[in-house]
Amino acid sequence: MSYDFTAASDFLQNEIEATPEQFLEEIRGAIGRVQDIEYDHGESEASQDIFSVLLTCADFIERIIPKTA
Repeated sequence: MSYDFTAASDFLQNEIEATPEQFLEEIRGAIGRVQDIEYDHGESEASQDIFSVLLTCADFIERIIPKTA
C-alpha cells in the first residue's frame, strides 16, 4: 500500500521552511537533548513522554521521505 504525503511535505517546506530531511535532523537533535537531560537529572515521566512523542514524529517523517533506489 502506498500513500501520498505530498501535502505533508509541502507543509514542512512552506510553513516550517525545512525539508523533511532537515526536520528529521531537528527531531533527532531534540531526542538527543532529552537523553542528555535524562542522563544529568534522571528519567522522569515527562521526559519519557517527550521522548516517546519525538520518536513517533521521527518515525513518521522517515516514512514521508521518498525512498531512492
